[in-house]
Amino acid sequence: MPLRGRPILAALVLISLLLPLSTTAVAGRTPASRSAASAPFTPPDAWRTLCTTQRPAGRGLRAGANCRWLRLDGVFRRYVVVVPAAVAARPNAGWPMVLMFHGYGVTGERMLEFTDWVSVAAKADVVTVFPTGWRYQFLTGYTVTAWDAYGLAGKLDPAVRLDGYPADAPYPARDIEFLRRIVRDVSGAIGIDPRRIHTSGSSNGGQFMTRVAVEASDLVASISCSGFCDPPPESTWSDIRRAVPILYGMGVDDEHILGRLARELDPAPTTIPLDWSEGGTLVARVVGGWMAAWRLEADPTRVTQRATRTVARWSTPRPKGMPGAFYRVVLLLGVHHEYPARQNNPEGHSLPATSWSFFRAHPMP
Repeated sequence: MPLRGRPILAALVLISLLLPLSTTAVAGRTPASRSAASAPFTPPDAWRTLCTTQRPAGRGLRAGANCRWLRLDGVFRRYVVVVPAAVAARPNAGWPMVLMFHGYGVTGERMLEFTDWVSVAAKADVVTVFPTGWRYQFLTGYTVTAWDAYGLAGKLDPAVRLDGYPADAPYPARDIEFLRRIVRDVSGAIGIDPRRIHTSGSSNGGQFMTRVAVEASDLVASISCSGFCDPPPESTWSDIRRAVPILYGMGVDDEHILGRLARELDPAPTTIPLDWSEGGTLVARVVGGWMAAWRLEADPTRVTQRATRTVARWSTPRPKGMPGAFYRVVLLLGVHHEYPARQNNPEGHSLPATSWSFFRAHPMP
């Protein structure tokens, strides 16, 4: 009996010795196999004082600043949805929505606090959304947030993906899909009028508006931009299904636009004159590609000049053009490249108010 029991005892001892090793191996393998994308969402510091709610997509919305996140291509993307009190009181009434896209190195939270979009939207009962772009390593060495405007991929270091962005995920980030997911989320929580969804962008966000105009014309009724709003590349013109109405708020002292003009003109302009007889030729160099892409006549249909702004409107299509195409440039005195707000806006322009007036006049046909 003792001789027969020794093999069993030896086996039990062996198992007892191996079990801790096996458990250690599994425990050690779990963190290594868990990708950064599986970690919980970490709210930014700005949310501590900004947010009325902090919830993932798919949850309800309340009056105030609703800070939200969703997962796309293995990473979390964040945005803030501001709901006016009147909208929260009647959530199913069919409200307009505006999504505001920031420039290089900025965040959605910064655009919410820096601009007067929230106050304009509160008076007009508009839901406003402030998304934050993904953070990239640029070839120049800079690490900043950005939107996937045309040409962004060629500016990035392809060997570096930040903040746990998966190596096998589409790159740059799919921001058009991010836009669509945000609209789907907000529309599921608040009664958004699908004919009154609009987007606005500043600088790199303005460049991203060009991609939105080409690739999301089925979703976005009309667009405003400032700083940059480059015409779409000719290679995309065959993809244009609808000429989305666009308003371009252009600072007469925008150093980036003047820098581009300086590379083409001698002497280089130091400002864009409000007088259309002088400034019109400069504006045409900046937006002429839009007239070709949107198939509008080269000359504006109407020009209105005031003391602090000049407005040029294009609405006359070329033969076989796209009916319903509208393009508007608003030249703003005293405005540089940065979005005009409180500290950088001596003439007190409200680009959100101007944009909302344009949006209200241009719902989805």
